[in-house]
Amino acid sequence: MSNALKDYFACVHGVHLAEVQPCPIGDAFVRFHSPVERERFLDQSLQFSPHYQLRFFKHDEGMNARFQDMDREAWLMLMSFPEDARSNSTIAKAVAGFGLLRYWHDTNNRAQIVVKVNLKDDAAIPHGVLVSPGLPPRTRSWMCPVFVLKRKGVTMLADEEPTPPNGPLFPMPHYAPRWMHYNVGSQDAGQG
Repeated sequence: MSNALKDYFACVHGVHLAEVQPCPIGDAFVRFHSPVERERFLDQSLQFSPHYQLRFFKHDEGMNARFQDMDREAWLMLMSFPEDARSNSTIAKAVAGFGLLRYWHDTNNRAQIVVKVNLKDDAAIPHGVLVSPGLPPRTRSWMCPVFVLKRKGVTMLADEEPTPPNGPLFPMPHYAPRWMHYNVGSQDAGQG
């Protein structure tokens, strides 16, 4: 199928594909040489026969993609976090069961790590997280207690302001007050 797709796109559309591989959620994973070439085919459906059509989707918008509401954020303190495991990837894995790591505060304090986490919709913050640094077959695991320091809802961005019904879209700024420069018609104009 890879060679057939490459030949078809080269002959019919004049586009040379960079790569074609099997894909578990569709027929093929196709990589174009540029986003411009890819964008050309995203909203099209190419019909080959009554039973076979070719459609393109972005890799992160396929049938397996889902949106997840992160509607809360929390500051957490992870106690007794192993010092040799203090890295973005290890901390992100530790909180991945209930949230998404946004920030962690790197200090010299060996007893704790303070992290900011965006929480998944209706996710409960556990009393402890499992930390497993290292590479198999030799890993170690620690259970680190979690204390909530602060939690709040995420402020959703409002829609854009509507276009003003009357007047210009981008009005000119107001004139500067008189005290910022002398008035040409005044008595003090010659003294400035």
